[in-house]
Amino acid sequence: MEQKNNYFRLKDEQKIYPSGIWKRIGAKLFDFCCVLVVPMIISGVSFATNLNKKEYPLAWNHIFLLTNILSIASVIFFFFIIPSLNKKNPGQTLGKKIFSISVLFFGKNNFLKGLFLREIPIGILFTLSIIFKTIGGYEESQIMSIYANIHPKEHSTTFIVFLIQKWIKGDTTLGLPLLSIWQSVFLILSWIINILQIFIFISILFSMIASSQNIGWHDKTGNTAIVNLKTLENNLILSERKN
Repeated sequence: MEQKNNYFRLKDEQKIYPSGIWKRIGAKLFDFCCVLVVPMIISGVSFATNLNKKEYPLAWNHIFLLTNILSIASVIFFFFIIPSLNKKNPGQTLGKKIFSISVLFFGKNNFLKGLFLREIPIGILFTLSIIFKTIGGYEESQIMSIYANIHPKEHSTTFIVFLIQKWIKGDTTLGLPLLSIWQSVFLILSWIINILQIFIFISILFSMIASSQNIGWHDKTGNTAIVNLKTLENNLILSERKN
């Protein structure tokens, strides 16, 4: 595999060009929509049903657990199982397939390692955030909305500010009998990871813009690149031409 300034030369001398940035963003957004659509519908219906109730839901209620379990399962399915089962273009998700792009793995036996490393900044951190939230027992936005419904004169823009304000006033449970300090800590960790993912996404975007081959730093970590399959001559199977 030979890398040129703006294309990759495969073993059989065929050229393939990197994917455009907007295609990559579109594919990632589509994949996350697939991941979140069912959990968000279930969570949204439950939230709307309980919106006007001036009481907190029980920690680890069945709807909360169901949506988080489905979210984690969806990440594993859409970002790891589907790409692993794709024999024609290994590493290709549904979003990448729709946008006619795929992952190019450099070196031999780099598929599993490369797939895992390149998904750490987004997919794996997203899963870790859900796990921490699940341990905490509540949805952050749900706590804030119901608390604001009970105490309409109190308002905070973010969950972390909301918790700090309560702690300063000596209210460590927020009126929730089951919300302990350790639960709050895991909810804060989940919130921090969510914010961290925003900065990671921005840094990846800038690193792709700075690269002539649109390679982000997460691509380099996994020793991979994202290529436009429409630029591959003869439309042969990428997995047979990647080494």
